[in-house]
Amino acid sequence: MDIIENRYKMIIESERSGRTISDICIAFGVSRQTWYKWKRRYNVYGIDGLKNQSKRPHNVKNVKVTKEIEKIILELRLNNRFGPMRIRFRLKRKYGQLRHKIIYNLLKRHNLNVLSVKLKRKYKRFEMKHPNELVQMDTKGPFYLKGSQNKHYFIHVIDDCSRKVVSKWCNRRTSEKALSVLQEWIELYGKPMKVMHDGGREFTSNKFKNYLILNGIKRTSRYLKVIHKNRVK
Repeated sequence: MDIIENRYKMIIESERSGRTISDICIAFGVSRQTWYKWKRRYNVYGIDGLKNQSKRPHNVKNVKVTKEIEKIILELRLNNRFGPMRIRFRLKRKYGQLRHKIIYNLLKRHNLNVLSVKLKRKYKRFEMKHPNELVQMDTKGPFYLKGSQNKHYFIHVIDDCSRKVVSKWCNRRTSEKALSVLQEWIELYGKPMKVMHDGGREFTSNKFKNYLILNGIKRTSRYLKVIHKNRVK
């Protein structure tokens, strides 16, 4: 059966037999939304409204890339570092719809499809000349084991020169846990000259600071340096 004839029979079936729309939709294997769609088209366009229509938008303009548009695309890429999708959006209102692929190919032709990354800041890596001149202490976490809501942490010591590490898995961030890791380091590799740490409570407690003082270990804190810089500003 011709598809147009089938649609015509479907929309006049209710008038012909008096069946409900739901029963007709079940019989023809369509949804109520589809039935009403074809009914509206038939009422407006007649039998021609039952033909398949193109899904292509009616307002699509075939935009030609002129020298002016090409210049704007390259400026947006170089000055604003916009990608093809954002450039397409910027050009849409004034110049019409431009395909993403056309913009990409234009950028590729000018070797601008991939931009070099410019680092805004230079990072200085700490690196002492000899082991135990400086060790860094930090806590990572919390981590959660599968099926458990309990928090777990890694407290570690890492040597700035040799990059040797001592770490412990613990369920609390306390100065006792931090000191046990540092003491294990001292047993294995000897006493460090200086310890660097952040502003975690396990490192800023009096107990931890007093241990360093009693053992002649200097202390430097990344947290204190940030506070000092902010106060100066």
